[in-house]
Amino acid sequence: MIHGDFTTDNAFVKDVEVKLFIDVDGMSIGDPRYDVSQSGTL
Repeated sequence: MIHGDFTTDNAFVKDVEVKLFIDVDGMSIGDPRYDVSQSGTL
């Protein structure tokens, strides 16, 4: 699964750990490296 819009605007972080991703409209089956390559630096 890939999120499709993997940015800090779509992540809830607590205690330096990502707890939840929101805005999952673009979620689909794919290579997770896509999200990593699109994220830049979180």
